[in-house]
Amino acid sequence: MGAIQVQNCEMSKWAVGIRLKNSTLSDIEAALAGGEILRTHVMRPTWHLVAAENIRWMCELSKKAIKAAAHRDRQLEIDGKLFIKVNNLLETMLRNNNHLTRVEISKQLNTRGGG
Repeated sequence: MGAIQVQNCEMSKWAVGIRLKNSTLSDIEAALAGGEILRTHVMRPTWHLVAAENIRWMCELSKKAIKAAAHRDRQLEIDGKLFIKVNNLLETMLRNNNHLTRVEISKQLNTRGGG
């Protein structure tokens, strides 16, 4: 395993498990809890699972792209306060398994002052 992009924590365990011969869910959970597999933003600002033994060279390889993304956030004036505000709005909009398209989310964010 190099890295696996993680969108859903439970499915990510399955994604690791199918790549390891004779592994069990408890094996994968133990590797995550013990730090053998790390959940991190090594490639870009999205979650990835990475074998701990690979984290240093992967961070070195991807650091320019991660720094560039952070720089873009500063240029767009996306600070921690705005992030928290938008995250809270998204949580409210999507609560109770409410499904919205990107366009619908954008319209609501603009209406509610988060866009």
